[in-house]
Amino acid sequence: MKSYMTKDGTVNLKAVEFVMRSIGRMEDAIFKKRRQEECQRRVRDERRKHQDRNKRLNRNQVHQTRKFA
Repeated sequence: MKSYMTKDGTVNLKAVEFVMRSIGRMEDAIFKKRRQEECQRRVRDERRKHQDRNKRLNRNQVHQTRKFA
């Protein structure tokens, strides 16, 4: 839209509405992306936690095996 939001102190409601709707669409996209990234981070963190736990268990098993060998 190529007009000002006010003219001589009077608000151009169509221009304001256009801007607000545009911002709303951008905001929706931003929140969807943020939610998707948070979900991916949670999955990645959970996977990393399990991998670290498995590494610790494997190290303990190797250490115990060496002890009794």
